[in-house]
Amino acid sequence: MTISAHWQTQIEKWEKSGLTLVIFCQQNNLKYSTFCARLTEYRVIHRALPTQAEVKLIPIEVKHLMVDDYGGYKSLFFSEGEKPACIELACLAHARRKFFDLHQVSQSPMALEALTRIATLYEIEAQGREMSLEERKALRAKQSLPQLLALKAWLMEKQMTLTPSSGAAKAVQYMLKRWSAFERYAHTGHLPIDNNTCENTIRPIALGKKNWLFVGSERAGKRVAAIQSLLGSAKLNGINPTQWLNETLEKLPTWPYSRITPASFPRRSK
Repeated sequence: MTISAHWQTQIEKWEKSGLTLVIFCQQNNLKYSTFCARLTEYRVIHRALPTQAEVKLIPIEVKHLMVDDYGGYKSLFFSEGEKPACIELACLAHARRKFFDLHQVSQSPMALEALTRIATLYEIEAQGREMSLEERKALRAKQSLPQLLALKAWLMEKQMTLTPSSGAAKAVQYMLKRWSAFERYAHTGHLPIDNNTCENTIRPIALGKKNWLFVGSERAGKRVAAIQSLLGSAKLNGINPTQWLNETLEKLPTWPYSRITPASFPRRSK
């Protein structure tokens, strides 16, 4: 349940230096994907690395993956005779969207009731946003789990009265068939209730995805991905991406790489 002394040292060094993840991994000869996988569960909630004390509370050896109901992910969670590669998490925002769309179309009282119950779960999350992992876990155990159990019982009751092919039935079934994945977050203090933080981060790329279809070649695609990662890292560090790019391009011909660091750029006020 604890992280190694090596990782504690690396994280503490990263926090003090204020470097981006990409540069930090490069300077410490770490595999970027491995480092991110070990810390993603915490960063999704806090948008920052944990303190050295809090990181000990995160079960680093367990990997969770939050996905929708796309069948291509299933092999990651179910493996005959072998330990699954990941533990499944379901995004409550995806489930909420189905009831929201249903209510928009038909003004369904059942959909409104579902939205109200889900809103209660988000209100609890708002209460625990600034809490420590242990405090949030206790809050969820006391308040979220009873609400989830009541929601499940209500969904099962409604399922018996709905036409199987109706939109309402499909929304209910979407939650019930993946119920363990939906409620898993409430048994912990570090897992997120939804994937909104990640989705909001990639939305600009998703909105412009038609532009990325014609990058010219696989090598060009990798270059685009690298540039997007750098711009994203600038945003995470509170640096204006346009200003950072302009100044970096001006400095590259004459400055040594060691002087071109995030610390040399002013942060945006929050």
